[in-house]
Amino acid sequence: MNMVDSLLDNEESVRGALLRTGLRELTLSSIERNMLVDLRAFLQHFKRLTTLVSGNLPHLGLISLIRHEIMQICKPCQGDSSLTSGLKCHVLDNLDNRIPESKLSHLAGLLDPAIKDIIQLSQEEKRTMLMSACESLTSRLSSRPRTAATSASESVSDHDASTDAVTGPSGSTDEQPSKSIKRQLVERIRMERGNTVDVGLSEMIDRYLGYSPQPSELDDVLAFWRMHAAEFKELLPVARNVLCVSASSVPVECMFSSTGLILNSKRAMLSPSTLNFTCFIHDNTANG
Repeated sequence: MNMVDSLLDNEESVRGALLRTGLRELTLSSIERNMLVDLRAFLQHFKRLTTLVSGNLPHLGLISLIRHEIMQICKPCQGDSSLTSGLKCHVLDNLDNRIPESKLSHLAGLLDPAIKDIIQLSQEEKRTMLMSACESLTSRLSSRPRTAATSASESVSDHDASTDAVTGPSGSTDEQPSKSIKRQLVERIRMERGNTVDVGLSEMIDRYLGYSPQPSELDDVLAFWRMHAAEFKELLPVARNVLCVSASSVPVECMFSSTGLILNSKRAMLSPSTLNFTCFIHDNTANG
């Protein structure tokens, strides 16, 4: 895009220089110039999308938004030249290969209030996807590997429980010790509350899907979740896990570029921890 802009913006100067040096054959013909004008008009739309994915948080939900915009850009128009028509067909034919959608990208889009309404899924499918994500995350958190301290604590508790089951609280045999009764009661209450949470979760998902964000809430998805953390608290952990997945390599490339400027031949003795803190300060100061 920059090369096309440069050619067209400096055409007269370049043409004059070529004519003075006798290289008339290198000047642009009218046909070539018209092709470049059509190409610039077509690529201008993609420049906006490139700027979008180069932001501070290009999460996977942007894939659905970008695909929707590309399909709008590539709709046939009556005044299209043969070059533009061919480019539009080529882009649409390769859209699924170059920018594929996935369940994760749909989920990220649903968690962005600015994008959730353009996801090509039914309302029931959206509800099911969000419900499944919440349940899956809860299941993963509950099955996390136990730490040494946790394991030791549980071992002590299990030992105490088994001792009570044999001897009873006062040293006598008891068929149903107090700790077992307590555990049964607690587990029953947890099951009852679990059923209540499912109903509440379903209602909260419906409330979220029906929420109409304010214009100020459309730009920064993280600011939205900070503001509505209490209102949609069951979805907040899912948003934290999904929206951190980047849809672009731009943030990583920027990190490597800034690190290369900080750690150079004149500052080659920085320790890893100092370099890490310096990069952290640089990135947060630049983004703040």
